[in-house]
Amino acid sequence: MKKSKKVLAGATLALGVMAPQVLPTIAHAEGQAEGSTVNLRILETSDIHVNLMNYDYYQTKTDNKVGLVQTATLVNKAREEAKNSVLFDDGDAIQGTPLGDYVAQKGLDGNYIHPLYRLMNLMKYDVISLGNHEFNYGLDYLKKAISKTDFPVINSNVYKDDHDNNEENDENYFKPYHIVDKEVVDESGQKQNVKIGVMGFVPPQVMGWDKANLEGNVKAKDIVQTAKKMIPKMKAEGADIIVALAHSGVDKSGYNVGMENASFYLTEVPGVDAVLMGHSHTVVTDTFNGVPVVMPGVFGSNLGIIDMQLKKVNGKWEVQKDKSVPTVRAISDSKGNALVESDKRLVDEIKDDHEATIKYVNTPVGKTTAPINSYFSLVQDDPSVQLVTNAQKWYVEKLFAENGQYSKYKGIPVLSAGAPFKAGGRNGATYYTDIPAGTLAIKNVADLYVYPNTLYAVKVNGAQVKEWLEMSAGQFNQIDSTKATEQSLVNVNYPTYNFDILDGLKYEIDVTQPAKYDKDGKVVNSNANRIANVTYDGKPIVDNQEFIVATNNYRGSSQTFPGVSKGEVVYQSQDETRQIIVKYMQETPVINPAADQNWAFKPIAAEKLNTTFDSSPNAQKYITKDGKISYIGSSENEFAKYAIDLTKKNEGDNPTTPPTTGGDNNGDNPTTPPTTGGDNNGDNPTTPPTTGGDNNGDNPTTPPTTGGDNNGDNPTTPPTTGGDNNGDNPTTPPTTGGDNNGDNPTTPPTTGGDNNGDNPTTPPTTGGDNNGDNPTTPPTTGGDNNGDNPTTPPTTGGDNNGDNPTTPPTTGGDNNGDNPTTPPTTGGDNNGDNPTTPPTTGGDNNGDNPTTPPTTGGDNNGDNPTTPPTTGGDNNGDNPTTPPTTGGDNNGGNPTTSTDGTKDTNVSQEKETSKVDRDLPKTGTTVFSTIGAGLAFVGAGVFMLFRRKKANR
Repeated sequence: MKKSKKVLAGATLALGVMAPQVLPTIAHAEGQAEGSTVNLRILETSDIHVNLMNYDYYQTKTDNKVGLVQTATLVNKAREEAKNSVLFDDGDAIQGTPLGDYVAQKGLDGNYIHPLYRLMNLMKYDVISLGNHEFNYGLDYLKKAISKTDFPVINSNVYKDDHDNNEENDENYFKPYHIVDKEVVDESGQKQNVKIGVMGFVPPQVMGWDKANLEGNVKAKDIVQTAKKMIPKMKAEGADIIVALAHSGVDKSGYNVGMENASFYLTEVPGVDAVLMGHSHTVVTDTFNGVPVVMPGVFGSNLGIIDMQLKKVNGKWEVQKDKSVPTVRAISDSKGNALVESDKRLVDEIKDDHEATIKYVNTPVGKTTAPINSYFSLVQDDPSVQLVTNAQKWYVEKLFAENGQYSKYKGIPVLSAGAPFKAGGRNGATYYTDIPAGTLAIKNVADLYVYPNTLYAVKVNGAQVKEWLEMSAGQFNQIDSTKATEQSLVNVNYPTYNFDILDGLKYEIDVTQPAKYDKDGKVVNSNANRIANVTYDGKPIVDNQEFIVATNNYRGSSQTFPGVSKGEVVYQSQDETRQIIVKYMQETPVINPAADQNWAFKPIAAEKLNTTFDSSPNAQKYITKDGKISYIGSSENEFAKYAIDLTKKNEGDNPTTPPTTGGDNNGDNPTTPPTTGGDNNGDNPTTPPTTGGDNNGDNPTTPPTTGGDNNGDNPTTPPTTGGDNNGDNPTTPPTTGGDNNGDNPTTPPTTGGDNNGDNPTTPPTTGGDNNGDNPTTPPTTGGDNNGDNPTTPPTTGGDNNGDNPTTPPTTGGDNNGDNPTTPPTTGGDNNGDNPTTPPTTGGDNNGDNPTTPPTTGGDNNGDNPTTPPTTGGDNNGDNPTTPPTTGGDNNGGNPTTSTDGTKDTNVSQEKETSKVDRDLPKTGTTVFSTIGAGLAFVGAGVFMLFRRKKANR
């Protein structure tokens, strides 16, 4: 009994000890719910654009300024610091790098989960919303991708298109919102529950951007109006607070139904407690209308955070607005140095997909002879855009020529529209194309054209073309010609993907005029005319003139872009633009990246003008010597500042007219410098070259018109087309090709060849070189005359490099010695003393042959006073009578007749080597054919990875 009493007493004591600890706590939770305070941390990522790794697939190197694997480390740290947190994503995550395209090409069949969502599953997102780029690969692909997530995927303003024109019965296409029932710990340590209502929005403009994927299937509604409908539904289901995931930027210019960037006006909707923003690729931490907002930049560069405090008042959670603080945390410093380590779990998870993507992007597709970059693509015609427009034009012209279905369009001129996609701006100072000379791979094509758009061909008239260009010219600020203070040329709020260049036309942009349209295509200055001097094929275009414009599906299907919206779509390609670029490269395996200078700024008449723009610091090395662009210094956000001279088209002393298109004038040219291409780098007081070529010396009358160089004193007429005139030529230098590099007081070569010496009468007309004294007639076609030839040098082929006072070879062969009578006519060399007749066809006569050298083939390299071989064989020794006629060698003393055809081993070896050399071009052709076939296979097979997508709208 005593023992039982002790046990009972012990139990009673234990209960007495426990009661004060347990029962009062429960009472505290019940009694203290009113007035409880909860600190809630809301975390946001946005616009990841498949930058999962800290890696640049275009440059194939590590890039610590991007990568969800690093953002995840920030998430882990932020969660550790807070008792209560939730993690959301605001869209534009599934598309944007070659990794996204690789996965789209690979497909999502079976148990394969998109790498993006595998990482998000590991990171335990609470809810994600959709951006406009989620739709780039089509609705079926999107639905399959998001079906394998461990978290809800929402969108509130995309509805099924039921085609009944009744807005009231429309059903959401996706889950319209989600309520997170979050268990939290309040500041007294007690557990509470907070229900967080989350809604998500995409710009309604997605219907135009992805028209081919969405039209007839869904429709997108206004963001603000949709929010007003969603909030009461979430409140009715018990939501304590409302968070909006708005893939939409900030525009405070005034609310308009259907506006793209509606986040500011979303904060005016009653019930909204926080807005997590995206789409604009900028960093924003602010409070609008008492509502905290945050936008975390782009590519995982920052983590957005809103620290919010809730207080229980009258049984309801209320946001303490004065305690809500939006911030961001970066993964790298301003120099690109990592501030955090990558999350190893995530790196390991996508290792295979990452390595497969690197292998894929290195697949070669062509070559470029020079670097291709987009550093100055907003201020001058640019090779990175030219290559794209060339490919599009090639594709459409080939289609119309080969497909009878489009025969009615054959006579209509084809233009091509392209815009600089990677041109810095909101994506930062490293967001430019920069491709070195050499092999072009898939990564370079994806760098040139970052979006998986397809090609459209649109028929427009001259009036519509003009409006198209006026819209594009909104890229620039208006410049005041009377101001000497600094003026910024580029409108940074205008998206560069709307700055279309229309190749095939020539035109000027007058930035002293105001822009006619704003970035959304709305008329802001109805009487403005920035576009001037528009011509096609040298003639002004007229309003009713028809054109076919090759463009992308984003532009071709637009209902709002001026000019295009009224055009007729005549062709919709199933090929992506990047596939078309690959095909073009296969047809043109060596690319010469040169812009055709089809547009320029109209020169501004101003005594002093300080016009600037920003680009990458790396752009300095690509500044040309014409002086139009100059480096000033550092600018904000790691950009560099450059000046552009809009008062002239060319650098140098040129008081009259600088070049119209391309080229440089870097010297004294008081009258007219080149019109297209080429350089004028010397004194040219009258007329420098019109097209191509260089004039680098004193030419007081007329320098070359097309191609070639005039680098010396030419007081009368330098070459017109091709070739160089580099010496004193007081009368007529070559007209086409060739060089005149010496004194030629009468007529230098007309076509090809070089005249590099004194030739007072007539230098070669076509091909060959005349490099010595030739007072009468140098070679007309081919060959060289490099010595003294007072009568007639070779006409076609061969060289006359010595003294030949009568007739040098006419076709082929060389006459390099003293030949006072007749050198070889066709082929062969006469390199020694031959006072009578050298070989007519083939063979060499390199020694003393006072009578008749070989007629066809063979060599006579020694003393042969009578008759050397006629066909083949060599006579390399003393043969005073008759050497072999056909084949064989005579390499020693043969005083009478050698007819045995014996061949010298060394000579045979030499001839076999020559045969191999002759066969090399055939072998080269076979090699390049094989390479072409391989590349075609690559283009058709591997490159199918690229799927639909538009410019970042």
